[in-house]
Amino acid sequence: MNKIKGFTFYKSYYESLKNLKEKDKKDIINAMLEYVFEDKKPNFKGIKFTIWTLIEPNLNTSKNHSNPNSGAPEGNKNASKEKQPKNNQISINDLKDKDKDKDKDKEWDKDISTFTLPIPTLADIISFSSELDIDDIDYCERFYNTYKGTGWKNKSGNRIEDWQAVFENWVKQDKEKDKVKMKEKEEVDEAGFTHKDGRRVF
Repeated sequence: MNKIKGFTFYKSYYESLKNLKEKDKKDIINAMLEYVFEDKKPNFKGIKFTIWTLIEPNLNTSKNHSNPNSGAPEGNKNASKEKQPKNNQISINDLKDKDKDKDKDKEWDKDISTFTLPIPTLADIISFSSELDIDDIDYCERFYNTYKGTGWKNKSGNRIEDWQAVFENWVKQDKEKDKVKMKEKEEVDEAGFTHKDGRRVF
């Protein structure tokens, strides 16, 4: 067991885990504890593996911050802090940078204020797809990359307010396309018999 005394449990972890089955949720949480405190890496597959790959980098960061052997050497604990201007003076450039950051924050807040649900992560989509009995990570990635590319806007250019409803509609449309393809494969011969995939259907 290592010397790490704790780690940060981010809200994004909770958001990624809350829609999983209880067993999968417990497995991932236990794996997080064993990984941080005992350096044991899990051997997950499927949805659990995908969620773990999203969580692991943040766990590594927490481990590095909590590790007493990392960081500035003793006697130089402030080494990582940036040098402050003399007499705590703030330069004009610092004020300009802060104003720019505030403007960016306002734009972002205004941008996401129209969402009923927050912008989903790939893990969120995979978790939701499992509720619809879909176990296809590539399918979820296709949906995620498609709408990430549009800035989470619909064809009209409006912000998507409920991505779960959009995902359900996406699945429904794909099923309808599959039905059309199956019908196109059916052929009727001169005698009026229907052939499907080269075989007569009775």
